[in-house]
Amino acid sequence: MRAARVWTIAASLQKVRNMLDLKPTISFPIIRSFAIVLALSALLGPTQAVAAPPSCRETTFGACFTVHGRYNIYADGDAIWIIGTHRLLDAVDDNLDKMLENAGWDEHSIFGDFVVCPESQYKAGHKQSVCIQSYKDIRLGKWN
Repeated sequence: MRAARVWTIAASLQKVRNMLDLKPTISFPIIRSFAIVLALSALLGPTQAVAAPPSCRETTFGACFTVHGRYNIYADGDAIWIIGTHRLLDAVDDNLDKMLENAGWDEHSIFGDFVVCPESQYKAGHKQSVCIQSYKDIRLGKWN
């Protein structure tokens, strides 16, 4: 039934073109394709945007930033050590925790590039709470 409507629309467009005695500058398959798209959009109706679930985003504490670091499970919780500094970021990620638990969290760390967003104000000498937005180039490494 829908195909019949599409052909009806395409045939109507062809009749209008013939009545106006227009020279065919657009081929019939293009008109048919346009009619199909038009008919499908009319049948499907307007689309609605789906709200994204709350996630790790920029906050009033600052913009998200990328660090090259080592994610590990420490005695007082999970954290990312930013390589080349004395700074620890308090962070938790269930997927990274599972990777460490499977490999042996007491002997392994995860190295990589982490995009983190602050959840607390930075204070020198203290761990800053962050959420992990994404990570890439991760590899599992063994403690020395």
